[in-house]
Amino acid sequence: MTLAAILADSIGDGSPPEEIEAAWLAEAQRRLAAIRRGESIPVEFEEARE
Repeated sequence: MTLAAILADSIGDGSPPEEIEAAWLAEAQRRLAAIRRGESIPVEFEEARE
């Protein structure tokens, strides 16, 4: 096992990768829905980075 894999396994809450992926997808869908409803306004990456 590589050091990177060991470190990656050592963080987080122990959720399986499938659950983490599902949670990220649900969050992305929630954010997109908020944008479409006009509740959130997206910003360009450079602006957010500033």
